[in-house]
Amino acid sequence: MTTRFELVADDRGRISYCLVDNTGNVLLQGLPCRGKIDAQTEVLHTRKALDSEHLVPHQDGEGMHFVVLKDDEGNVLGRSPHVASSHELGAMVNEICAAGPRAAMIDQTRR
Repeated sequence: MTTRFELVADDRGRISYCLVDNTGNVLLQGLPCRGKIDAQTEVLHTRKALDSEHLVPHQDGEGMHFVVLKDDEGNVLGRSPHVASSHELGAMVNEICAAGPRAAMIDQTRR
């Protein structure tokens, strides 16, 4: 499978998206939404914001690296998983920016 946005439901019924690569690894996780339409809208906003200008790198207290995706107003749209090095983070950001804007959306909430 190719890189794709998957809509998923949590145990409280909230819907969010995951940008998943062709091997099934999560590249970006969206925030929980109240419904499917809100989550689909978040995917549209995320596609528009996917460039290195909107992906803000962070490092946690244990030295792990991740990025937070923000829109033009500074609102958080999603975040990446933690990786061990800035080199790994750079590779992940490149993949997110290259594949995300045209990634298909798959509804996994119907399962």
